[in-house]
Amino acid sequence: MQLLHGWKMKFCWLAFLPALLCACNDEDDIGAIFVGQTWYLGDFYETSNWKDDNNEVSLYRGNAEAAEIMRGNGTDCFFITFQESTFRAKGLGNTFSGTWSADGKNNRLSFMITEGSAASGSGLEREITQKFYDCIRYAEYYRGNTIWLKFFPKDRKSFMQLTKNRREN
Repeated sequence: MQLLHGWKMKFCWLAFLPALLCACNDEDDIGAIFVGQTWYLGDFYETSNWKDDNNEVSLYRGNAEAAEIMRGNGTDCFFITFQESTFRAKGLGNTFSGTWSADGKNNRLSFMITEGSAASGSGLEREITQKFYDCIRYAEYYRGNTIWLKFFPKDRKSFMQLTKNRREN
């Protein structure tokens, strides 16, 4: 009886071993986060710790005009859509596209803009449009999942946050 019980325990451990090993994967699912997805601008932030979600300051906090520019046009601007290796983005009055790549293990991200232009317009509209373009152009790191996404430049002291739903702030 003791021998049978020991055999059952070994079988149970062997049966659950693949599940345990899969749960230890620290790599992001690039396909689920990026491929076939459209992301909308939420806001721009500064941070002193890129991995601390409670350590950020909005660049346009309390600025109703900036909020209207970033979100007031619904789904018609300030978005980026990803395909397998290409992207298309649209600011306010500008569209640009190119190729992208990401590494889910070390959260590296890169864009190569091949066509389109940077900012257009004037004043705050131009400033936000240029910031949107630059955040994509100079992104070297990302953090996120299938609900929110952040692009960071090399120094990781600022970021652009994107959301799946245009109505989210």
